[in-house]
Amino acid sequence: MKVPLNKKILDKNEECALKNSEFFATHDIVCMNVISSPGSGKTTILSRTIRDLTGKTKIAVIEGDI
Repeated sequence: MKVPLNKKILDKNEECALKNSEFFATHDIVCMNVISSPGSGKTTILSRTIRDLTGKTKIAVIEGDI
């Protein structure tokens, strides 16, 4: 028996991502997703960027460990 798969598995995720992108663009927000191997320097780059931009712009960090 064949089951037709006419819908992308990640359709809902793509829909949410599009809404987020539109929100960020409308509010002139730069949003970055930083993913890499453990020990590759993500936290170091983030810490240095925050230090260098303190007082020049607003910065927020959302952290999640998959």
